[in-house]
Amino acid sequence: QKLRRFDTGRLEEERLIDDLTRAGIEVMNSQESVRALGGHLRGKLDGIVDGLPETDQMAVLECKSHNDRSFKEVQKKGVRESKPTHFAQCQLYMHLRALRKCLYLAVNKNTDEVHAEILDFDEAYCRTLLLKLERIIQSAKPGPKIAEKPDKWPCVLCNQKAVCHAENFARKNCRTCIHATPI
Repeated sequence: QKLRRFDTGRLEEERLIDDLTRAGIEVMNSQESVRALGGHLRGKLDGIVDGLPETDQMAVLECKSHNDRSFKEVQKKGVRESKPTHFAQCQLYMHLRALRKCLYLAVNKNTDEVHAEILDFDEAYCRTLLLKLERIIQSAKPGPKIAEKPDKWPCVLCNQKAVCHAENFARKNCRTCIHATPI
């Protein structure tokens, strides 16, 4: 079921990109990998768009599918307040591609309604976020658990929950060696 939900998100992304293309908006660099902080921070762009009527600038494209409750919250409060992790992702992608705008498209999985929001790059926010991420990467100790139980969101999706919650040993490799340091 979880895999089907992720696949639904991928299919919605393709539909949204097709909709943009039909509207005369050019979509480039779909699924381009981005990296920062020595490869510790990685992601894939949904795309870069050119030709938005609202701005004469190229923009990062981020597509997300939401259930009805989540979608309505994004509509009411905006991405920054309702989905801070999505906002952070958009800010980092803009920073890594030296762009000042992001088109965030949200689709309601229950109704197929689409919400579009143009996000502006917030340099101070992004610098603070990058410093925080660097501190986490350089930390000798793991941070606190995100959820108290492994079956709660977002731990339910994590492939390291046995290490975090059941205190199992991590797989032996260079990244888990006590003598290793981030590069």
